Amino acid sequence: MMEEKQRLLRKYSDTLMICGIGQIVYGVWSFILSIMMLLTTDIKSMIEEMGNEDMSVAELYNFVFVFICVFIGLMLVLDMGSRLYIGLSARAESMGKPKGKAYIVLSCIVVLNYTVTLGLLYWDLHIEDADIITIIISIMIELTSMLIMIDLIRSAINIRKLRREISQEQPQEAPAVR
Repeated sequence: MMEEKQRLLRKYSDTLMICGIGQIVYGVWSFILSIMMLLTTDIKSMIEEMGNEDMSVAELYNFVFVFICVFIGLMLVLDMGSRLYIGLSARAESMGKPKGKAYIVLSCIVVLNYTVTLGLLYWDLHIEDADIITIIISIMIELTSMLIMIDLIRSAINIRKLRREISQEQPQEAPAVR
């Protein structure tokens, strides 16, 4: 029985390690994607569509550019920071280092975020002018990431449960007699 629990503990630890690394890689990929999006955004056409008479085109251009940079920068810090924290915490716990529950709670919040994002992407499929292929690819990426995060949460919980059971089953050493 103890060998089976040890085997399961190794299996869940390996899964947690892989999922943690996956979160780190996904955070880096999101960072690169956001930078590419920022560099390829056609700000001039956005400004022309806004058509504000109170501001000159140069002022509006600067405002929109700064707004986009600040918004994407803030999102990058939050997204990449949370993914790094989750990934590094999962890796540490998989190697046997005790971690708090904060990264598991944050992982649950990220799963809820995935659920909302998937709902919005599904809603986008019903818009006539939508780029169906891009939306389907986005749904597949978000769904895969959500399943990885759910696997991370499941593995972390199972590791904690197994470690507790194993520690309770091990015989307690008798105090040394002098």
